Amino acid sequence: MIAVPDLNGGEYCIDSTEVTIHQYNDWLLNGAKPASDQPPECSFNTDHTPKKGGGCDLFLFDELAAQMSALPIACVNWCDAYAYCAWAGKRLCGKIGGGPSDFNSPADPSTNQWHRACSKDGVNKYSYGNTHDPTKCIGNDHDGVAGYNTMTDVPHEVPTLTCEGGYPGLYDMSGNIAEWEDACDGFNNCLVRGGSDENDPPSLECAVTFGSQRSAARNERGFRCCTD
Repeated sequence: MIAVPDLNGGEYCIDSTEVTIHQYNDWLLNGAKPASDQPPECSFNTDHTPKKGGGCDLFLFDELAAQMSALPIACVNWCDAYAYCAWAGKRLCGKIGGGPSDFNSPADPSTNQWHRACSKDGVNKYSYGNTHDPTKCIGNDHDGVAGYNTMTDVPHEVPTLTCEGGYPGLYDMSGNIAEWEDACDGFNNCLVRGGSDENDPPSLECAVTFGSQRSAARNERGFRCCTD
């Protein structure tokens, strides 16, 4: 994990990379308990195995897990991400100091763990600086051709060493796989941020988020964890 200074002279920590398929599978084999490791809003979620449908039918989790893959886990919903982080002795990144982040203030570096880490305290537009560089992080123009192509725009194993920032040792905050955050409204919409291999440059900015149903799982969506 990477230490990030807060505004009060303290610090919190964030995973240096997105959670991998190998790490997630270790949890499934050694401790996943849907009945007891989720908040009440997740009572519908009775299985933490990566989901099918919604673009996930081609996510070959079993084969990749057998290979101990360092590709980021995908096709998990918000509840899966929350539960994994709790099992790992961490929490899904949310508010600095504890609890969920404000759904309506995702770009406040004084309160939001994920944004503060990615933007280096609000200084950077992208994790590595203020000017987009398609050779740094995994977006839809990383192969040199703008626009998403299913054959060439794909997630990479982590860490992507060229995609470092906002702090040394922190990787893939822009692109590769979008990440769930502990920031939800009263209608079961939770924030996803960071962009993915499918997204264009504006969507890879640290401040950009979109809301998604807590139960939704997609092949371009994973997560990382934080601690206080």
